[in-house]
Amino acid sequence: TFGAMIEACESKGDWERALEVFSDMEDRGHRANTPLTHRMLSLLYSNRRWTDAVGVFERLLAQGVPMDRYKYTSAIAACVRSKDKYMVSVKAHSIFRDMINKQISPGVVAYGAIIHACAKEKNLQRALVLFEEMQRNHGLQPDVAIYTSLIKATAHQGDWERAIEFFKELEHLNEEDPSQLGPNVFTYNALITTLTNCRQSDRAMDYYEDMKSKVISPDKVTYDRLIQGYEVRGEWEVIMKIMSEMNENPTAITYQRAISACQVKNDWKQAIKFYEEMTERGVHPRENTYLALYDICLEANLPEAASEFYNYLRQSTEDMDKATVPFLEDEEDDFDDPEPLESEPVYEDYDATN
Repeated sequence: TFGAMIEACESKGDWERALEVFSDMEDRGHRANTPLTHRMLSLLYSNRRWTDAVGVFERLLAQGVPMDRYKYTSAIAACVRSKDKYMVSVKAHSIFRDMINKQISPGVVAYGAIIHACAKEKNLQRALVLFEEMQRNHGLQPDVAIYTSLIKATAHQGDWERAIEFFKELEHLNEEDPSQLGPNVFTYNALITTLTNCRQSDRAMDYYEDMKSKVISPDKVTYDRLIQGYEVRGEWEVIMKIMSEMNENPTAITYQRAISACQVKNDWKQAIKFYEEMTERGVHPRENTYLALYDICLEANLPEAASEFYNYLRQSTEDMDKATVPFLEDEEDDFDDPEPLESEPVYEDYDATN
């Protein structure tokens, strides 16, 4: 049967063959039942086939297949996780409102996904309307993922004080009801990012210390955002301290920020030390790192060193032009923060991205 064939594809993670079987089933006039559609959406979701998942959902909708909260939530979440701005800004909201209009009550996960879409759109006001709506109209208690998205949205408004209010509200909910999860690493990262963006680096450091005191392990996003705040202030000593506490080796981006901080303070000696350290560790400098070192040496009246870094910069650029894969492709300036959604099996996390 078609159901058995798709189930076999699911066990192998073969989403391409599953789509072929699904299309063949449609061509023969068979309509998918609820278990099969759930299995199909789950397979596409687990393989990060966001556009395909939304496409299957819309085909089911056009066929008049009965829809439930699971299917709608899957489609909304797939829109939000995609990198397509239209999917995030238009399609996700359209599907969500269709769900409301058909009187299918959204759960916490559906609201979490659509509020996260608002954070991606940098639309705090729209997120707040949905935040109030879920509580007032549906009696739903926002979870940690929703509060994290709200904090992310405040970063784009420069409203760091409200970000702290959301954070404290989540802490309070957790204190009153331990079953309500409190801030996690993604929540701390969102708050630290907001504070850093708003030039509140010392407050960001306070929350960094707070998360460590609560045995929440910082990750590469935590360190990068924290270091970024001190980079613009030229406080390389603080950056060095943070680097010493990292639970993994500093990346090329980390060293670039440290050297950039030295540039702010015109400290060429420390910049050279950071450069020597990174090369000893086998970390390949980025173009901007060579450029910063070149500028620092010029400013310090060190023409020979400046010339050397300029040659490195030229060679690095030529290597990039010749590369058949993205240069340093594993190092991103803008990290994506996966954020857990707690309440439905359709997915275990979604992207908080950018």
